Formats: sequence, structure tokens, C-alpha cells
Amino acid sequence: MIVDLFIPCFVDQIYPDAAFNMIKILEKLNVGVNYNTEQTCCGQPAFNGGYWEQCREVGEKFIREFPNDRPIVAPSASCVGMVKNYYGEMFHNSSLHNQYKTIQKNIYEFSDFLVKALQRIMMPAVRCVS
Repeated sequence: MIVDLFIPCFVDQIYPDAAFNMIKILEKLNVGVNYNTEQTCCGQPAFNGGYWEQCREVGEKFIREFPNDRPIVAPSASCVGMVKNYYGEMFHNSSLHNQYKTIQKNIYEFSDFLVKALQRIMMPAVRCVS
């Protein structure tokens, strides 16, 4: 399995070790890691500040940076929440709507990815017999 990394702006600038440690863990689990060096931000700072048009511009860039159907893994629940919960309204009925819907189902916060997506793939179904 290969995942795309989304390293949010604040992690890149303030906590880069968190990103590198996430990569180490994924690689230990035999997960291939792809990182697009052109990525920047999800737009949450602009959104929270009321600059919704600027947020939409950043969101358009974000959507174009993840053009495939691979899982997107990020070390930030708030950034993943921004994409999952607010992009839908920003890109409803737009030319990027379908691309956004793909991203919405594929983006995970790191621990959520480990528990839900990766465990489902790595662990065979276990049936409890009573």
C-alpha cells in the first residue's frame, strides 16, 4: 500500500519531527509514502479568520495536489476535519466537487489511519464464536 502524506503548514514550520516520525512508523509497517513537495496548507487559518475566498483558493490547490485515489494521511486532526467537514460546502456544485468527494473519503488523521484503514487491511476478519 502507498499513501500520500499531507503535512500541514504548522507541522512543517513548528513540528517537523512529527512528520518525520510519522513516516518512520508508516515505513516500519511496510506502507509506501509519497510526499508532494508542492503542498502547502488546507486553508484552515484563512477559514477561521473569516477569509473564506482565500480559503477556497488554498482548498483548490489542496484538491489539485492529491489527484489520485490513495489514502491521504496527516498528523493533524483539525486539518483533516477542515477538509472533511468544510470543503463540502466550499466546493458543492463546483468543477472540483467530484475530486473533493474522493479526497473526503480518503483522508485520515494518522492515528485514525492506523486504527481504521490499516488495521482493516492488515488484519484478517476475525469471527467470534460463542
